[in-house]
Amino acid sequence: MFQALNRYLGVAIGEHLGYGFTGLWTLLVGTCALQADLVSPWLAIAGIVVGAVLMLCSLEFVGPAEENGWHLVGQLTPIAYIWWSLWLVGMGLAILLE
Repeated sequence: MFQALNRYLGVAIGEHLGYGFTGLWTLLVGTCALQADLVSPWLAIAGIVVGAVLMLCSLEFVGPAEENGWHLVGQLTPIAYIWWSLWLVGMGLAILLE
């Protein structure tokens, strides 16, 4: 029972949808910031890139890699979330100082 709930709630909902929607949101915010000339273009583009990487990270346990996970994405996910955190801080500072 634990394994079934962990796979469904933890992996399918928590990781897959969490990473996917975080990536999509970041991608959209970066795109909007780039179009609205809200922040520096390099910061907006960094958001687009990190958003795409986070969306890729949502595929870690999909398809043939379901059992053990996709090794490359498994290593990339923590790095992407550190990059995402730094991007959030940068966006916040850029908006506050604007």
